[in-house]
Amino acid sequence: DFDMGLYLRANGGKSLSLPKTNELFFNSPEVVGNPDLKPERTETLNVGAGLFRTLYGRVFALDVGAFRTDITDRIEP
Repeated sequence: DFDMGLYLRANGGKSLSLPKTNELFFNSPEVVGNPDLKPERTETLNVGAGLFRTLYGRVFALDVGAFRTDITDRIEP
């Protein structure tokens, strides 16, 4: 929080999702397993800024944000 009700926010993270056993080894006429699948990796970043204050007895709030998600070695479309 800054003076006059201004604020900035940000968060981010990384996650890892291992393939399921049936995605690796299950074989049927409709599905073919792939034992060489790599873990699915995801990176995210969220940022934003806003204003929250009282003007003439009423609450005024404005928030603008953006995000980015990057997925590599995607297992499912």
